[in-house]
Formats: sequence, C-alpha cells, structure tokens
Amino acid sequence: MPIWPVLRRRRPQDEDAELEDEDSEFDDFEDEDEDWDEEDEEWDEEEGVDWSDAWDEDGDGEISALEFSRTVSFGILSMLPLLLGYEWALGQTGAGQVSTRSIAEAILSTPLRPFGDEVAASVRLGAILLLALWAMVGSFRRAVPVVPRLVRVLAEGALAAILLGPILAMTAEAAAPFVGTMMTGEASGVPELRRAAFVMGGAAYEEIVFRVLAVALSFVVLRQGAAWFGLGRRFSSLAAAFGATGVSAVLFAAFHTNLATAWLGSGGEPYDPALFTWRAASGVLLTGIVFWRGVGVAAWAHAFFNLALLIGVKPPSAF
Repeated sequence: MPIWPVLRRRRPQDEDAELEDEDSEFDDFEDEDEDWDEEDEEWDEEEGVDWSDAWDEDGDGEISALEFSRTVSFGILSMLPLLLGYEWALGQTGAGQVSTRSIAEAILSTPLRPFGDEVAASVRLGAILLLALWAMVGSFRRAVPVVPRLVRVLAEGALAAILLGPILAMTAEAAAPFVGTMMTGEASGVPELRRAAFVMGGAAYEEIVFRVLAVALSFVVLRQGAAWFGLGRRFSSLAAAFGATGVSAVLFAAFHTNLATAWLGSGGEPYDPALFTWRAASGVLLTGIVFWRGVGVAAWAHAFFNLALLIGVKPPSAF
C-alpha cells in the first residue's frame, strides 16, 4: 500500500457533479438573499410612521425631518393672514389700554422679552415672513400648486370648524355630570375687526405652540421611552402619537388658567373643571386634524371656531 495517496485522473462526470453542487449552493445563497430582502422590507415597513396623509408628502409611509419641516412651513404660509392679523391687532392697542396677549405668542416671545415689545414683534414678523418665503420657494421647486392647495386648506378648515361645534357640544353634555355645566357669555353680535383678528391670529399661534412644538417634542420623548422598554417600533410610534396627543391637550387646557400663566405675566382664567374639559377635548380634536390634514387646516378650523364663539354662535343643544 503506497504511503502517498494516489492521484486519480478526474473524469468529466465528476466535474459536472461538482458544478451542479456549486450551483445548488449558489441557489441556496440566492434564497437567503431573498429572505434577507423580505426581512428588510418588513423592517422598513415597521420603521415607518404611517398615521398621516398630511405629513407624508412622498407617500413612502415614513415621515422624514425634511417632510416635517416642509409641512410645517407650508402650514405657516397658509396661516399668514391669521398671524399678520394678530400682529396688526397688537399694534392697534391705544394709549392707556391694556395690551392683551395670546398665551401661545407670549410663550414664543419669552426669550425676546428683555428687548422690548417692538423688537419682539419685529423678530416674530421676520420669522413668519422667512418661513412663508421658504415654503413658497420650496413649493415652486417641487411644482406644488400653491393657490389650489391654500384654497383647499381654507375650505377644509371651515368644514372642520363646523364639525367641531356639535362634537364638542356632545362632549360637554356627556361630561356635565362629572365636571359640571360650562357657563358661557351672551352673544355679542358682530365684533370689531381688531378683536376678531386677535382671536383668530391667537388660534394660529396656539397651533404652532401646542399642536406642532408640544406634539413633536412629546412624540420624540415618548417614542424613545417606549423603545427603551423594548416595545416594537410600530407600537412605540402609535403609543407615542396617542401620548403626545394627550400631553398637548392637557397643556393646551392648562395654559388657559391663571395658575399656569402667572410666570408669563399674561392673564389666565380661574380653573373651571368644565371649561378645562372642553379645552382638553378641543386639543385632542385639533391634534387629530393636525395629524390627518396638517397644521394649516387645524389653525383655520381653530380660528373660525374662535370667531364663531366670539360672535356668540352656540352649537346645537350644547348648553
């Protein structure tokens, strides 16, 4: 028996068999690649935050930071008449009159308070115009039909304002046994232009503070917290969306009370459980509009609703 192995001549059949084995191994690798691709697709779907038609501009099921900023900037562009009207109303305060401020605007202007009201108003106006210009330029670059979209925002806002009344009326009636009946003032008729511009513009500032900044910040914090506890990405996003809605609604209602606004120097109202519930429910509905149709629609819905309350319109069977 030889010590070294005998080298046997390779036959063609043996080479074909080895090639077939290599092909089968290659096919196995292809199957593994397909499995990885499917897992990647499932991961991408799970990664996406699929709650809103308004924020997801490209329809890929995900909301990027760029899409978020574009949507907010276009929302501010649609709010431009409301915000400019508010600034005009502030400038119409005569000598000896107490300047009433929107709570939301006072919050935004807090860093500018040491520079005086005039500087703060100029900075706010400049920021509004820059954001509106950015939204306009970006819309033209993406070939977005600006005028039809603005008209649609206005129409949807008016429709949402009409629907808010009956929904909030039913909420007030359902909550009355627990929080009491909310007292309302008498109808004041057609308000003066300055007062109308003030309440409608204040609504726009409230949407920026409570429905954009508060919701976005709360969502990020709550989603990271849910992920830290090991919850799935989709469940974390859903839970964060509901949690951010609740946080925003409570903040919105709380910052209309004098307890929460004392540090701002702006007058709030005494705490009333019925009124607090009304405003919290309003915050939930408006946040839903922001998620679904965008902040511009929510701002105009809020503005029209405030105007109706100022005139004295009451929802059917509300009070």
